[in-house]
Amino acid sequence: RKGAPKPATPDMAPGSVGRAINDYLDGRDLADVSEGYRRAVRRHLEAVAATFKGALLSDLLPRHVRADVARLDGTAALARHKAWRRFLAWAVRN
Repeated sequence: RKGAPKPATPDMAPGSVGRAINDYLDGRDLADVSEGYRRAVRRHLEAVAATFKGALLSDLLPRHVRADVARLDGTAALARHKAWRRFLAWAVRN
């Protein structure tokens, strides 16, 4: 259920990448895009959350993002980069 409290796990700790991604995906920042694009962003960011697990958002560096995107090819890499960009712009604002 949307808005329901999430279980406390290390990857969902306050300040973690996982928690920030969860908060972003539960928010309204993607309300202005198509459902298909929203699903693609969600898919990429859920993969990011799985990769970075309990890492702190404050410890995230550009090299981490570049390494994550570099693991993909072609349009998948471009889509992952765009998802990172949307998420990190939101994180800076919030």
